[in-house]
Amino acid sequence: EAAVVPFCALFLDLDHFKQVNDTAGHAAGDAVLRDIATILLAQVRKADTVSRLGGDEFAIVLSACPLQQGRTVAEKIRAAIVAYQLDWEGSSFQVGASIGLVLVDAGFTGTTEVLAAADNARYAAKHRGRNCVMVFGD
Repeated sequence: EAAVVPFCALFLDLDHFKQVNDTAGHAAGDAVLRDIATILLAQVRKADTVSRLGGDEFAIVLSACPLQQGRTVAEKIRAAIVAYQLDWEGSSFQVGASIGLVLVDAGFTGTTEVLAAADNARYAAKHRGRNCVMVFGD
């Protein structure tokens, strides 16, 4: 039986994204989503996967990634999102990110379970006041 190489999964959503849509309209919201996707791709390796799940939610798989490295990447992502600003028709908008991180090892049985764990951690990040990284199980 092949050994499972642990990897990290991140589940993130943007804090205060609704405000962009409500204030500046969906075109501004779409611009934010495109820019954030570019930021996310710039923070990870070629071997990693970034996907938009819908709305302002993204999932990231950091392949062959130990937990400490996953935490470091998640914090870099969070900081890059916070540093981002959209200037739109005379207004400027900033968003944050609530990020759930899970170390995926042989204890997980499938994608649904991994996403649920990462979502759980993301919810904990929101609950803690947003714009932070929470690790599942902490």
